[in-house]
Amino acid sequence: GDYTVTLLSDLNGKQHVLFELRVPWATFSAGLHRGLDLRKSAKETIEGKKREMEALAEG
Repeated sequence: GDYTVTLLSDLNGKQHVLFELRVPWATFSAGLHRGLDLRKSAKETIEGKKREMEALAEG
């Protein structure tokens, strides 16, 4: 199966999926075994998305 990383945003009390990242489970577990810091890259991706959203909101 796939390992899905989902970023939810709370807008007006409703949760919206900003984006979903699908990673094949084999790739994900192999990455863990290699000691890759997946959380770091996910955090950077999320922060990038957040900046994009904020830029869009500001028009």
